[in-house]
Amino acid sequence: MKSHTQYDFNELIKNYLLEWTNSYDYEKLYVNMSKSNQTRTAKEFNEAIEGKDRLVFIIESSKGNVFGSYCGSKIESSTAYVWDDPNHFVFTLKNNVDIKPKIYKRRVDGILPTLCLWSNENQENVFSVPGLCWITNAFKPSLVYRNFSNIYNDNGDGYGVFCTNENKIEKKTNASFVSVSSIQVYRMKPIGTSFTFKCHGKFDKGSLDSFFSKYGKCHVELKGTAGYVRLNFENATDAAKCYQDKDKLIEKFGSYLEVK
Repeated sequence: MKSHTQYDFNELIKNYLLEWTNSYDYEKLYVNMSKSNQTRTAKEFNEAIEGKDRLVFIIESSKGNVFGSYCGSKIESSTAYVWDDPNHFVFTLKNNVDIKPKIYKRRVDGILPTLCLWSNENQENVFSVPGLCWITNAFKPSLVYRNFSNIYNDNGDGYGVFCTNENKIEKKTNASFVSVSSIQVYRMKPIGTSFTFKCHGKFDKGSLDSFFSKYGKCHVELKGTAGYVRLNFENATDAAKCYQDKDKLIEKFGSYLEVK
């Protein structure tokens, strides 16, 4: 039986976070496993995410809860708080209450920051997502906020989706302790508006125009005689819909799809 620290995060990301963040790929920026006695520090965390945007923070607890947050804004060296991030959401990937992976968005924007960072000199705290969690170093319990339902549209799921079986309450902060076993940060690579693919067969431009128009406004270019086709969508939303059907496209055209 796999331990809780052996989840296949690649599969979770591919199955859920690529779609949720409108992305086609990702890169790992940061991993900290408390079981290896790596002390989590604000300094190492800040250095990993500085200058980056489209960040997924995944938190894994020793009790099998896997949850996190998405930050679409770019993190600068001077960033202490992220406000007004229209793409922000939090999510559950694994939990002990049989709720399938899903995202939660803010009830009202702008009341609280969506991400708080500490200075490199801070020895106790790493980061927090107001309304969701406060992550500390590996030698101090982290917290899940009990007021989650007040901040996020949770459809009645409640804060327990992140910390069931870990409900030791810290009265001073109105939060529940959670024992963090790992933190991982990924940068998501966005789907743009263009794809290139190779057809293993004969398809004329008219039939391709007709087929891809169902996804939105798309300009089809035939590239040379080797079967390469370039799809240029007028907006990323339509391109994303097309990309989500990539398996069907590969089956239909006998092709591979390349995002550029």
